[in-house]
Amino acid sequence: MKQFPNTKFIVWTGAALIRGETTEENAQRSRQFFNWVKNEWSEEGDNIFIWDFYELETEGGLYFKDEYASGDSHPNATFSQRVAPYFCQRIVDVIKERGDNSSIVGR
Repeated sequence: MKQFPNTKFIVWTGAALIRGETTEENAQRSRQFFNWVKNEWSEEGDNIFIWDFYELETEGGLYFKDEYASGDSHPNATFSQRVAPYFCQRIVDVIKERGDNSSIVGR
């Protein structure tokens, strides 16, 4: 992606799973990986920006919150409608050169 400095990329953190569809060990491993992406892999000043979907799904917890799920680990309509504007805001922030200084969840 850095080979295309005139293009801006937005990378989503991966989706979380509800408690019943993963083990605690795997959920911990996912959290560790997404923290690494946000805190080590992502570099300020480059053309790659993060949108932290994982944080929105877990609200700082380990699992996708049951009230946001559609019965499995897929988002329900209410959650999707709530977070879609956050993604749009993240896009606007990146376009307007605020990507390194604005919220990675888009709030």
